[in-house]
Amino acid sequence: MDEKDGLDREAYRPKPLSDNQAAGLLADACGAKNASEFQALSKEEQRTTYPKLRAQGISIRQIARITGTSKGVVVRWGEQKKDR
Repeated sequence: MDEKDGLDREAYRPKPLSDNQAAGLLADACGAKNASEFQALSKEEQRTTYPKLRAQGISIRQIARITGTSKGVVVRWGEQKKDR
């Protein structure tokens, strides 16, 4: 509990999704059921899936894991979105 404002910060932290739950959101976002299918998508389709997954609360590392993409590429997708 934060003594400064009396709020329990842990109570507001969302519980992370399991990789199976995140993979379900990936399938909803782009139709890819696994990393192999995601890799077969066009690069533009891969990039446009990123903000959909982040909006669902999936971390950058988890996106990298479920898509089979390096963390550095996933970070770059986020930076490109900010530049547009």
